[in-house]
Amino acid sequence: MKHRVFIGSSKESEEIAITVSEFLSGDYECVVWNNGFFGINKGTYESLAKNAVAFDYAIYIGGKDDLSVRLKSRKVKISPRDNVYLELGLYAGILSPARSYFLIDEKCKIASDLLGITVLRYSNSQSLRDCCAQIKEKMWEESKLNRIQLLPSTSLAIGYFKNFLQNLEYILTSIDTIDICGHTYSVKNLPQSFEVIIPDTVDADWASWAVSYKKKHQLKEAVLNSQLRKVVVLLDYDALTKDQKLRLLDIPQTLRASFQAVDLVLGIDYIGRTAILDAAKKKEVNNFILTLNNMIKSCAHISSITTIRISSL
Repeated sequence: MKHRVFIGSSKESEEIAITVSEFLSGDYECVVWNNGFFGINKGTYESLAKNAVAFDYAIYIGGKDDLSVRLKSRKVKISPRDNVYLELGLYAGILSPARSYFLIDEKCKIASDLLGITVLRYSNSQSLRDCCAQIKEKMWEESKLNRIQLLPSTSLAIGYFKNFLQNLEYILTSIDTIDICGHTYSVKNLPQSFEVIIPDTVDADWASWAVSYKKKHQLKEAVLNSQLRKVVVLLDYDALTKDQKLRLLDIPQTLRASFQAVDLVLGIDYIGRTAILDAAKKKEVNNFILTLNNMIKSCAHISSITTIRISSL
């Protein structure tokens, strides 16, 4: 799934917002504020705050929309609309300042509180394209990083890595046998592989999905013992008995907590699916995978044998 970008502006600057969307749309899924973003019977601020969880980045346009007067000096300056500042701050707080960008007309006076937020100046169509190219490069850099955000996918991936994968690495480098259905099998010197299976749906219940996946692929539960703790994983029994390969799998259930958090943030009081609900949950899945991939790189053995795979039943 492409990363999602929200583009906000005043009514007067919406053509600039559309131009930015057109420039980025080849690599990102862009949503401009005037394109059905605000729900019927919902307040503007409520929609902005709740829908933010479904986006990876935000871009706000500061156009030559208002005149501001400093009472003491009576100086008049060109400035963006006040609501643009408010909404930029809202998204910077939810997505982080590193993922919220301000494109402002070079003739506008900028608020001093924006120091530290990425601010780019444009004056014409070419400079606007140059600014978009810089934002695109910044978003590419950010796509390799993980940040703590409002929703818990980063923390859940860290917990899965610390509590499960690190223990699994210790066990796999030390065990000689495994227990399957009351029987003990020797696995000393067998080739090892480990797959983290991520369901390709955010609509189904992952617990029942895991049961169906295990049954369809005829997987067994294997108990791996160590001095520290036991670890239960799925095992490809045919690969072990016929091919003499230790192929292990796991379907993480920890992201179910993240899905529930999405429901709470969006105030879900209905049964069914919406585009914003699916987008928010898919974003959590993508961030979980990215975080896990980054952490796996620190474990030599796990890194050498592990694949994260998105799979259908």
